[in-house]
Amino acid sequence: MAFEDTQIIGLVAGTTFAETDLHKAVGISSTGGAVLYHTAAGATGGRGAIGTLHSVTATTNGAGSESVQVAVGPVVKAFAAESTASFGNLVTWSTEDSHLIGGTTNEPYGIIIGGSSGSTGRILTVAKL
Repeated sequence: MAFEDTQIIGLVAGTTFAETDLHKAVGISSTGGAVLYHTAAGATGGRGAIGTLHSVTATTNGAGSESVQVAVGPVVKAFAAESTASFGNLVTWSTEDSHLIGGTTNEPYGIIIGGSSGSTGRILTVAKL
């Protein structure tokens, strides 16, 4: 089971967030709102993620009118796609859909300290580097 020991900050939503977005990487849009990492300004090579999504928007028109909570660390829950990621592995974020991936070629975000690999939708515990 994943756990966290994190600070939560509130940011203006730059888009609508759904339950399926929880624990994915969050970045900042060019207009200053919180968005999923893969759509954020400057999101490249694992850089630009500020934390993981900790809440969702109440409506489908949440952009600019609601706030969302973001877990910024030092230990966060992170959504992982199907993988063989395990304890001690360096991880970063996918620039395709903001889920956790192995940090083999991109700048690492953190290291896995809890949870297990397997089918998509696993929530792992990551200590930020």
